[in-house]
Amino acid sequence: MTDVSTGRGRAAVLLRASALTSTSLALAVGGHLLGGGSPPDARLILALGALALLAARPVARTTLRPFELLLWASVVQVAVHLALSWLSGAGPTS
Repeated sequence: MTDVSTGRGRAAVLLRASALTSTSLALAVGGHLLGGGSPPDARLILALGALALLAARPVARTTLRPFELLLWASVVQVAVHLALSWLSGAGPTS
């Protein structure tokens, strides 16, 4: 567990949360595009990225096993992909 009471600990948590978020967001947008979705607006990506970053901060404070990390990233990717589908007007994909 990272000591978040220090500036260095907070920076490490933010760095890990950013890595989790950017990886999950990139894979979700890539999956959305490969699945035939339209390219999303940059503002939408930033908004979804901010929400994913908020969700990643508590996760980044803990030590996760690879399975738990894969599970978290998968949930975020599916959520972002569905949000992109709904917000682009295409509706949910099956």
